[in-house]
This record gives sequence, structure tokens and C-alpha cells, in this order.
Amino acid sequence: DFAQEGHRLEFAQSDNPESELLFKGVVFNEMKGALSSPVQRLGQELQHRLFPTTTYHHNSGGDPEAIPSLTHEQLKAFHARHYHPSNALFLTYGDIPATEHQERFEAQALNRFQALTLDLAIPDERRCPAPITDLIHYPLDGAENLRDQTHIVLGWLLGPITDPLATLRARLLSDILLDNSSSPLRNALETSDLGAAPSPLCGFDTSTREATFVCGLEGSNPEHAEAVEALIFNVLHQVAAEGAPQEAIDAALHQLELSEREITGDGFPYGLRLLMEAQTPAIHGADPLPALDSDPLLAQLQVESRDADFVPRLVRELLLNNLHRVRLTMAPDAELSVQQAAAERERLATIRAALTGSDQARIAEQARILAERQQRQDDPELLPKVTLHDVPPELKIAEGAARPVGKLPTTWYAQGTNGMVYLQAVLDLPALQPDEVDSLPLFCACLSEVGSAGRDYRATQAR
Repeated sequence: DFAQEGHRLEFAQSDNPESELLFKGVVFNEMKGALSSPVQRLGQELQHRLFPTTTYHHNSGGDPEAIPSLTHEQLKAFHARHYHPSNALFLTYGDIPATEHQERFEAQALNRFQALTLDLAIPDERRCPAPITDLIHYPLDGAENLRDQTHIVLGWLLGPITDPLATLRARLLSDILLDNSSSPLRNALETSDLGAAPSPLCGFDTSTREATFVCGLEGSNPEHAEAVEALIFNVLHQVAAEGAPQEAIDAALHQLELSEREITGDGFPYGLRLLMEAQTPAIHGADPLPALDSDPLLAQLQVESRDADFVPRLVRELLLNNLHRVRLTMAPDAELSVQQAAAERERLATIRAALTGSDQARIAEQARILAERQQRQDDPELLPKVTLHDVPPELKIAEGAARPVGKLPTTWYAQGTNGMVYLQAVLDLPALQPDEVDSLPLFCACLSEVGSAGRDYRATQAR
């Protein structure tokens, strides 16, 4: 329902045309809420500048200022073209034959449509001839002190994600620079007096056709923008001149391999994770198989990483010599929310002045019909159900085999783990007081983050 999900005009007292006129709508309010987050706003504004000509220039969820201008006809026309099955990508995982899936897709959906010849490929972004520098503001309501509330980030546009080896190289470089407190760029950002902490946007992102790399600080001030940029480039120049310790490269490669191999059900099922990894190159016309079998690529990186110029070359090519970058400073403004609200009220006042009596009656009637429909009880029989008959009566429980190692009793389990070995050791603890037991999870969480056994926190994290 466009009026409910998109946007609509409605009176504050829905049946009273004399009451305040408002914009309403699920997506309209959702996007207002999303952009109320400074980090969300910063990420959107940075992407807006890194992609000046392609579809990524626009907010995929919709700009709240533009949403009320969208008509139902425009939405339907866009949907008919971009959401047509001819523009769809079908991915499945499991042991059901692909032909069975295809027959169901055809019988239940595809036979209702005529195939279209569509060319909706996203082109590579046109490269900027020089770096971009910009200052924007975000609302910080009721703040008496605007100091130390500024975000300063640098973002680079890298290469197409359709090149799997180049993408893994860039990801590895990001890990070497930013993975933990011993990483050179993260260490510089964490220990700098120019801000409170590294920006949450720091890192490598492949959600767009061309990957991006971002680093910077939050909790800073606008006048520190050039100093933050200088700090970052000093680190990059140092790494380009001196390289990275081989043990740091090996550790990053090891973590990269683990993340590629590990079979987990955290967050969402493993099969869905594989499909999402394959989908990224596939929607841009590239072979998805390297995303599912990265062993050859990792082996190639193992060889390349032995070259002393491996990391310096990547820093030069991807960052130092890459002019397509943006330095974005986002400072707080205690009056911005008030100004935006005033602009919206003025816009609504202009609309209201043009309303006829029949327009007002139509708005009130639309609100009545929508409220009536929202209060209607949905039929629960329309929802798919999982019953006890759909659940296997027996659990699959792995059976272990006792195989002592020296004097240690051990139990071994054979499972499909994608070549990884998992070890769980059980150690006796000394007698602990109740408050010590309560603190034990915190101590365990800190163990890999803080200094211990004669090492400082950076050396601990590097391990």
C-alpha cells in the first residue's frame, strides 16, 4: 500500500481538516530515523561523494526530503522495469535438484511474465581528477558544547569487485592496516590526540560494484581535518617505504583464510552466507565460483606476500597514488533539526494553501480507510507453518572417539569443517569466590585484548 508504506498527507487529527497537515508513511519515517544516526548519515554522505555519477550516488532507502515528491505511477514504472524477473538472479543452496527449483519458479511465478531485454548493468564510476574535500553538518539537538563531536574520514574508491584476486589483495591490505591495535593505521588513530577513537566506518567494503576503503576519526573537531589527513598519509608513506612485518602479513593472511573457510551458523545459516558471497560478483556479471572456492586465490596471495614490495606496492597503487578519494568532515549543528523541521512545515504550508475542499475531504477519507484496514484482523491461515510433522523426530548427534594424547584424555569428532581443526580445552580453575566467578567472563574477554605474559596490548592483539 503506497499510502501506508511510502508517504501520504494526513491531518494530525485525521478527521479534522483544521488540524496540522503532516507527512506520514513507513519508509518516510524509517529513513528519517536512519539518517538521525550520525554514522549512518556520514556513510551515506561519503558514498554520495565517492560515487558522483552512478546509482550509488543516491540513497538506496530514499532521501526523506525527496520521498514526498515520489508518485505512485513513478514507483510502479520503476518497479516494473527493475524488479521484473528478467532482471532477477536466482540462487539456491541444498540438495534439492536445480531442475526441481527451476520448474517451481516457472510454474509459480515466471510463466506470468514476458521476458524483457534489459541492460541495467552499473558502470564503473568516472574517476575524479583530484581529491575532494568537503564539510557538512549533522543535527545534535540540545547540545551545549559542540566540541569533540566531529567526524573526519577519508574514503578511497578502489577497483571492481568482479576481480576476485584484486579484491582479496585489497581486503588483506585493509586487515594489515586496520585489523587490531598493533596494525599501523589503527594504532595511529587510536593513540592520536586529534580524536576520541577510530571511525566506525573504518575498513574495506564490497557492497558496491567498486570496493571502497575508509579510515578516520570520530570525536574530533573541524579544525583538525588537515591534521587527521596528514596523520593518515604519514602512516601510509611509512608503510610504503618500510613495508609491514612478515609476521603481521602472515597473521592477516591466516585470519583471512579462517574467515573464508569457517562454516558457521551465526547470524544466518551457512548456506545463506554462501549465497550472499556468490551473489555479489554474480549480479555484476562475474563468475561467482571464486567467491565460493578461494583456495587458489589464497595460495596466490601466499606466494605474492613473500615479495618485500607486496604491501608497499598495494599502498601506493590503491591509496597513495589514487586521486579518487574524499576527505569528509561532518560537524555538529545544534540548530539543524530546528531548521529542517521549519523547512518541512513551510513545505506543508504551501501544499495546504493549494488544497481545495474536496482535497481535504479526500485526505480525511484516505486516513479513515487506512486506519480501518490497519485495524482489520489478518487471516493467520495465510502464513506458512512449521508443524511437528516437519521436524525430524531424532537429533543428529556427533559421536566422538576417545584417543588419549599422552596422559591427556581427548575425544575426537570427525565432521565436515572445510579443512579446519577445532580444539576445545577444558582446564581446572582454582577455588574462586562468587564475585570472582561473576567477573570471569570479563577477564576472559579482555585476555586477548590487553597486555599479559610480558607483552603489551599491541603485541597481544598481534598474536
